[in-house]
Amino acid sequence: MTLTRSQLADLARRDLAALESPEGWLMAGLPRFARLFGRDACIAALQLLPERTDVALATIGALGSRQGRVDDRRREEEPGKIAHEVPTRPADWVRMQFRKQFRWGFPYYGSVDATPWWIRLVDATRLHVGA
Repeated sequence: MTLTRSQLADLARRDLAALESPEGWLMAGLPRFARLFGRDACIAALQLLPERTDVALATIGALGSRQGRVDDRRREEEPGKIAHEVPTRPADWVRMQFRKQFRWGFPYYGSVDATPWWIRLVDATRLHVGA
């Protein structure tokens, strides 16, 4: 079956709506990655910026409010660093802490690219909204 451009657009909107968190940023994937991933959320928000400024603003806020504050080698946290992976639902916190209790903690900051992607998103959003 071949879908029309309009049908594909509707399907894409439904898929994005399913990934949208209550805060307005996009989860990485369902069901396993229904969490906030810094790089993935920033890239998706950048791609949607012309149509959905609200997703970019929500992503900036969500990641900014969870920005690193201390030096923690286990979680690879550093002041100002943007998180790689943040479980946001209580069930995820419990499951992930139990499963990975000897490897690293959460939020986990072990990403080399989440912070530059976040900076890029902040700049692009600022230019887009004219602030």
